[in-house]
Parts: sequence; C-alpha cells; structure tokens
Amino acid sequence: YRKSLAIGKQLAEETETVEARCDLSVSYDNIGDTCRAQGKLEDALEYYRKSLAIGKQLAEETETVEARCDLSVSYDNIGDTCRAQGKLEDALEYYRKSLAIGKQLAEETETVKARRDLSVSYNNIGIICRTQGKLEDAMEYYRKSLAILEQLAEETETVEARRDLTASYNNIGHICRAQGKLEDAMEYYRKSLAILEQLAEETETVEARRDLSASYNNIGNICRAQGKLEDAMEYYQKALAIFEQLAEETGTIKSYDDLAASYYNIGVMETGAARWKPLNDAFKIWTVLSRQCPDNPEFARRRDMVAAKLNKI
Repeated sequence: YRKSLAIGKQLAEETETVEARCDLSVSYDNIGDTCRAQGKLEDALEYYRKSLAIGKQLAEETETVEARCDLSVSYDNIGDTCRAQGKLEDALEYYRKSLAIGKQLAEETETVKARRDLSVSYNNIGIICRTQGKLEDAMEYYRKSLAILEQLAEETETVEARRDLTASYNNIGHICRAQGKLEDAMEYYRKSLAILEQLAEETETVEARRDLSASYNNIGNICRAQGKLEDAMEYYQKALAIFEQLAEETGTIKSYDDLAASYYNIGVMETGAARWKPLNDAFKIWTVLSRQCPDNPEFARRRDMVAAKLNKI
C-alpha cells in the first residue's frame, strides 16, 4: 500500500487528473483501513482525512454519482474510527453527512448499491443513538434500515443481502432486549439465526461462522435474562466452539476479542471456583489486546471489568 501511495502521489502531482487523484484517495483509504485493523486509530484518522480532502474536491468539481458515493464512504470511515475511539458526537456528525448524500443517491439512482448504502447510514446512526442510550431514536433508524434490507433480500436473494438482513434483525433485537422486551428480542434473534445457519452451511466462510456464533450468544443472553440457565449455557457453548476455531484460524484482533467475550459469558454463568478459568482466560486476552491497541479504550474497560469479578472469587 505504501508503494502504491508513493506512485499515486507522484501521478496526482504530475497529471492532476480526476482519475489520478481518485486513485490517490483510494491509497490513503487502504492504508487507513490497515491502520484501523491494527488498532492504530489516530494513524487511521490521519489517512482517512487526507482521502476526505481529495474526495470533497472531486465531488465538488465533478458532481458525479461515483464521486459523491466515494465522499460518503470517506465520511463513514472517519465516523467509524471516531466511534471506535468513543467520540460519539464526532462520529454522529460524520454519519449524518454520509446519510445526506446517501438519501440523494438512493432517490436519484434507485440502484441496489445506493439503497444498501442508505440502509448502512441509517444503521450507523442507530448504533450511535443506542450507545448514547437513546433507544427510541435508535429503533427508529434501525427500522428504516430494516425496511430497505428486507426489500433487497427479497429482490436479490444474495448472500450479502441476506447477511445484512440478519444484522438488522439483531440490531432491533438488541433494542428490544435493552427495553426489557425479551420475547420480542428473542423473536428477532431467532429470525436472524434461521438465516445465519443457512449461510454458514452454504458458504462455510469465516464471516458466516462468526455471525452464527454471535447469534448463538444473542439467544444465550436472552435465555439467561429469562432465567433459563441451562438453555443459555447450551447456546454459549455453541458460540465458544466456533470462536475458538476462528481465533486459531485467523489470529485477528477481532477474533480474539470475540473469544474473550465468549469466555466471559460462560464465566459469569458458572458458580464458585468453576468461574475462575473462563474469566481468567477472558482477562488474559483483553489484557493483551489493551496493550496492542492503546487507542481503543474498550479493551482496557473490559479487562478491568473482568478483573473486578476475579477479585471477588
């Protein structure tokens, strides 16, 4: 990516063409994506902002659908990074800018891509509202996203469309759960699970298996909240089996974060001394991740949360 960036800078400077500047923007985005995946969020922001500066110029100069779409993606990238840093108001600002463009493009083009991008914008704002505790606002945006995704899944029947739909069902399930509407939450989680079991069987991809394990966790959480502890443990164990495989196969930060969360879920379900091992496994993983990703405060927060529980055993 850095070699590509060096060439891109030179070509953009020499030619000043739209194509060359667009390619340079993509190079900045690629390096930003890599930095974000490594947990280097400040570095990611630096590259995303460079891409955004070019994207604004191109959208203003050309006013093409492609340029405006690229600009929307830049806003989303910065929003995602701000959200990962816990800067929710900053993230919301960028997501709203992306949403404004997304509405225009969906109305003008009516393409599958434009409509899906619009659903993503609604979803992103829903996530921020949910994190801020504004559950009714979050539900409003999630339902707008769901309405689009149900249409797309029915029209296209693609893996991507069906996967998007499961995420939307999960998001609404999360809100219902937070509102104490456990039966409603379970309904949405089971809708998601039915699709995800099909996708995991059809594709066998890392992505599909991870989604399936997360779905097992969601249902386990509801069972636990309802006092159905044996059912909850059954679903948590199903999730753990997948997460252990994925961490071993991929070795990514995300896979280990998921694995730690799975250990934690099982640890809080156990009683007495049996709690120690799964909670300690979660603590060790989040300790390593907090050191590897100092820009992401969430890992340190989770580490400290587990440490407090270990100290009480």
